Amino acid sequence: MVQIRLSGTPSSLTAITTILDAGRAAGDLRSDVTAEDIAASLIGIFTVAPPSGRQARAARLLDLLMDGLRPTR
Repeated sequence: MVQIRLSGTPSSLTAITTILDAGRAAGDLRSDVTAEDIAASLIGIFTVAPPSGRQARAARLLDLLMDGLRPTR
């Protein structure tokens, strides 16, 4: 079993939080998404779709993630 520590990258989480805050302020992102959610999602995408020949799958998963970040209206 692989364990991933997100707390070991505070500068990355801070940068993601800054981007999320700006998106929320603009009304473009859901209010309940955290930096840890984004980091875990990206780790998952790159785990199941490594860059060696699975670019289409990674792009699809990233599109799904981005669609899920939009607020419902």
